[in-house]
Amino acid sequence: MRLGLTKRQSEVLHFLREYIQQNGFPPTIQEIQQHFGFSSSNAASSVLRALERKGYIIRTRKHCARSIQLVDEDAPSSAQHTGNGKQITIIGEGSADNPLSVFLNPRGQIVIDPAFYASEQPLFAAVVPDDALARDGITAGDLVVVEQTTLFPHRSLVIGLLHTTLFVRHYLVQSDDRIELRASMKGFPPIKFTTGDPHIALLGRVIGIMKRL
Repeated sequence: MRLGLTKRQSEVLHFLREYIQQNGFPPTIQEIQQHFGFSSSNAASSVLRALERKGYIIRTRKHCARSIQLVDEDAPSSAQHTGNGKQITIIGEGSADNPLSVFLNPRGQIVIDPAFYASEQPLFAAVVPDDALARDGITAGDLVVVEQTTLFPHRSLVIGLLHTTLFVRHYLVQSDDRIELRASMKGFPPIKFTTGDPHIALLGRVIGIMKRL
């Protein structure tokens, strides 16, 4: 059983949940400081340390932005350290209007080497749903390791949701607000959208691939 929270700690935890729900990623310490009018980032960090100590959040990298993860009291954490490995969640089904829903019914957990998959952002894994990137050596059933981020370089591999359909595609910038997500195989038309499209949610950038023999 986790320890109780003070009024301020409860308020910060509620803010974290609301922010992640709306944006799909956690706030920075500076954003928490600004929201609550804390006099310094140390004050915000102090509350986060208390929430972590009491088991409500985990921080994968203590001094990095957007490294906060909420801990579900009734479910395993999306990222835990196991021996020399790091256990991350294999996401399940979800919808673009609620991107965090992919973590509510996970398909399982997998242990990775944190040195091999080094990232300052939280990580998760996903099962590739189709053969759209078969020419790139990525086929249905492969497992991709994903960095949870909102920064996507041109031609990077991204994973996301179109309505309720999971996809992995190349991210191509067409203009300041027009994006195209492209497959490498015929039969998979490009996904074109503009920034802010509510039917599309980008979950992160693919940084690794794991295949079964």
